[in-house]
This record gives sequence, C-alpha cells and structure tokens, in this order.
Amino acid sequence: MLLDHRAFRRFVNTVAIVGVAVGDVVNAMAAEWTTPVSIEPRLLGVYIGDTRYTGELMEQTDIFGISLLSERQAHLAHLLGSWSGRALDKVAEVGPELEWGSVEHVPLIRGAQAQYECRVHSRMVLGDHVLVVGAPVAARITDRAAPLLYHGGTYHRLGPIIPKTGG
Repeated sequence: MLLDHRAFRRFVNTVAIVGVAVGDVVNAMAAEWTTPVSIEPRLLGVYIGDTRYTGELMEQTDIFGISLLSERQAHLAHLLGSWSGRALDKVAEVGPELEWGSVEHVPLIRGAQAQYECRVHSRMVLGDHVLVVGAPVAARITDRAAPLLYHGGTYHRLGPIIPKTGG
C-alpha cells in the first residue's frame, strides 16, 4: 500500500508558540505539533524539526514555555512560523508581546489562551523531529477565547458544538 502524503494533513492540531531563552537570545517558534502526552504525571510534548534553530536552543536549556494561541492570534502563528531565528531576531522584529513565567524564566505570549512553564522531562529523536517532553511547573488560562486550530496548511476556529447523541 502506497502512502498518500495528503492523508498526513488531515489531522487537526492546536497552535502553540514555543518560547526559549538562552543567555541574551530569546526565540519563539510556531508549533502545530504540541500535545498533552500524560495526565499523571502531567506532561506536554512538542515536536521540533531536527534542523530548527529553536531545537538548537532547547538543547542548551532545561526550561521552555508553551503559549497555546487563541483564534485571535493567527497572525502571530504565521509571523513566528515564517522565519528562522537564525536569520531574524523574531522577537525584536515581529514584536510579539512577551511576558515572563512566574516560576521559570521562560518567554510566554501575552494574550495566549493558556500558558505553560515547563522543565524538560525527556527528549527523543523520532524521524526528522525531536519530541521534547516537558513537565509543567506552572499553567494558567489567560484568555477564554477559543483555540486556534491548524488543518490542511491553514488556520481554523472551532465550529458549533455537535451533540453526542444521534438524531
């Protein structure tokens, strides 16, 4: 059976910004592959392409931030996902409003739907990505707006609730 690569674009993902600070360098990267991986203990995973600048920075630290974007922040996902931090100081040039974690010194996106301050639990190479699993040491809901969704290469918002019962 041949792989239809279009089938891999059928997943629906929330959109997050992964923030990392190493010395004077602060970087933020859009990440559509961010997900809870365990309830007990609470763990979050983010998949980072093995050639990404953010991945290089994350190898130099044991802390990082995840900002789960709201549907009002698609422009930030686009801007922070369009350039590499190697070529452009995205935080200075794109200008997302940052705030710093209350427990760990990690950059977070102001106005995001939710924010997580994480300590690295583990790293695992999986194909052309590295799964960085973080243990949140702080988490907060910062905006009640609906999450920003990513599907088929475009951004979306949640639609009406569908009843669980037939009919």
